[in-house]
Formats: sequence, C-alpha cells, structure tokens
Amino acid sequence: MIYFQLANSEKYKFADEASGYLRLDKQGSEYFDRLDNSESDSFNITSKSKFLDIMKKELADSIIPLNIDKISIVGTQIDKNSEGKNIIILVKISPPGDDEIRNVDRIIEDLNEMVRNKEISPLMYNKNATIFLDGDSGFTRTSKL
Repeated sequence: MIYFQLANSEKYKFADEASGYLRLDKQGSEYFDRLDNSESDSFNITSKSKFLDIMKKELADSIIPLNIDKISIVGTQIDKNSEGKNIIILVKISPPGDDEIRNVDRIIEDLNEMVRNKEISPLMYNKNATIFLDGDSGFTRTSKL
C-alpha cells in the first residue's frame, strides 16, 4: 500500500494494483472471434493480439493522465453468463509512480464511468477497439492483487 500526504491535509492511501474485466458487446465479440490468433505486426487489425494492443492504447489514451505501462491486458475468455457468449478482456492496472497523482481506485472509477457512458466519452471517438466495449457492463473489478 502506498501513502501520501499533502501539506495541511489528511493522509491518502493508494490502492495496490488491481484486476478486473471489460466485456465486448455482441458486435465486438463476433468481430474478435473472426480475427486470427497470429502475432501480426501489420497496421490492419487482422489478429487478436493486434486488437488487444490497440484496445490497451485506446484505453490509456482515454484515461488522462495514464501511462500506457500502467495498464495490462492479461487475457481473454468467453463470458459464460452472457446470452451471446460475449468476450471478456481481463485487465490489470498497476499502482502509480511517485510522480503520478492518480491512484488505482480513481483510474478504475474513471474507466467504469467512461465505458458506461461510452457514447459521450473519449472511448467512442476515432477508435477502432474501444467502440466495441459493452456500455452496460462498465469495468468490473475482480480483486486487489
């Protein structure tokens, strides 16, 4: 756990890294399923790994300020609880560095709000991957690692 204190204020606590998941909507899950499993480095999104790299970059760019190294996509799986067998993207958020002002809890809150309100958030505009996030699900935290 990381603590900090501003002059003349109470002590604040930063959460350690945390994990959770984002769900792709039906269209996004179908699109993801059609991608191949190769490690494509091409500009076009033809592989699942490229799609996830773009997702990570778009998420980091939308949550300002967030260093891209603070967010990791650790895997995908099928959501067996959803009717359409939507894809879940497993995400890890690392704690801030000494020079960063946003903590993990705040990043998670912001990410959840942006996904739930994606029609009016930076996740929608000029994006190739985050447009497929399920706005009804938001970001679901699964643990503090």
